[in-house]
Amino acid sequence: MDRALRILWVEDSAEDAELFAALLDDEGVAHAYDRVDDEAGLRAALAVTLPDLVISDSELPGFSGGHALRIVREVAPRLPFVFLSGAMGEDAAVLALQQGATDYVLKQNPRRLANAVQRAVREAEAMAERDRADRELMRAQRNEALALLVAGLSHDLRNVLQPLSLLPTVMRAKDDRATALRAADIVEEAARRGHDLAQAMVDYARGRRQEAPHADLADVLVSVRILLAGSVPRSIRIAFPHIDRGLRLAIDATSLQQCLLNLCLNGLQAMDGQAAGRLAVTVEVQHDLAGDVVRIDVQDTGCGIPADVLPRLFTPFFTTKTQGTGLGLLSCRRIIESAGGRLDIDSTPGEGTTMRLVLPLAPADTPASTAA
Repeated sequence: MDRALRILWVEDSAEDAELFAALLDDEGVAHAYDRVDDEAGLRAALAVTLPDLVISDSELPGFSGGHALRIVREVAPRLPFVFLSGAMGEDAAVLALQQGATDYVLKQNPRRLANAVQRAVREAEAMAERDRADRELMRAQRNEALALLVAGLSHDLRNVLQPLSLLPTVMRAKDDRATALRAADIVEEAARRGHDLAQAMVDYARGRRQEAPHADLADVLVSVRILLAGSVPRSIRIAFPHIDRGLRLAIDATSLQQCLLNLCLNGLQAMDGQAAGRLAVTVEVQHDLAGDVVRIDVQDTGCGIPADVLPRLFTPFFTTKTQGTGLGLLSCRRIIESAGGRLDIDSTPGEGTTMRLVLPLAPADTPASTAA
């Protein structure tokens, strides 16, 4: 390792901890350690600062390694946790791994400890780096989409403000209650549209995530359509399904909104310059080997994708756009797959493309997050 590790040792024997710490030093694993031997000590140590690794005996007086593992997983689900025990049988070791332990080492074979520690820390660092890369991908995709939406936003704002700018002239010309009531209705509708548009843009720009990772598909589709409204050319017809609220998917609403918006913008760009085109979103509930799923198709009648380009669409930084980042589809696929779904593409050059999301339904009676 290129730095000294911080190890938290859950061990009732100070002599054992010192002995095995010396063994790590002999194997070239630079580290410093603290030792605890009960639940209170473990919780207090984790509350101060998280170590790079926890090493725990399986049995301690009045405490157990299994209990220690549960506490660590509550506080830090991905913190490396290695059992070091002199009395752990094969069945107990397998159970520990199933419950979230990273590895186990028998005290009778201590030479494996250094390798187990180094591997556990490397895997945790690689996972953290992947998480950082995923966050960067999402930010890059969101920024790319926001750049495309700016023109549409200004168009929508003009549509909201135009009737408001005409009202003073109308009300001065017709000083009657009926005109005043109609003007009030127009102001109320314009305010509602302006609020919905602003809220959708703010939530999208922030990439807000909710506590409950379950999206109500009806709400997400409404927010996507609001965001798209100003970006659709007059030559393009757009069709969204009307579905009742209550169809909940096992994915964060903002993430789903981001994916659908990206796929819709891709479809609109594929039809750029066409005299006429159609972008359609369809929804279908299906049952497959994985259980109940929802299929969402985003279909355009654009130029299609050449056969030699299809295999490269999910390659980082590969793009056919003059100002694209080449990260949008890759980010979409990672989001969908992390939710247990999949993203498929069906395209025919000269005819159009269908981007297909297949996502699992959320369990019944789960709260839904919202995208706007």
